[in-house]
Amino acid sequence: MGLVFKAKAAAGGLDIIAAVIKVKFDIAMKNTFLMVNFFVICAGVFYLDLSLSYVYFNINVYNFYNYGNF
Repeated sequence: MGLVFKAKAAAGGLDIIAAVIKVKFDIAMKNTFLMVNFFVICAGVFYLDLSLSYVYFNINVYNFYNYGNF
């Protein structure tokens, strides 16, 4: 992700939103990823089966602890 932004490019999706929030509100991009993923998980609990949301949550927690990003 860092190489993408260093080249002044975007991979699309959430990284564009995170970059805009970083510029406008000075919130770290990792925190933006965390907040948006949290809301996606909450929406999944209400609209999908709870087990699917649980799997998505576990994948994100694993990525955060092992790689430091989402």
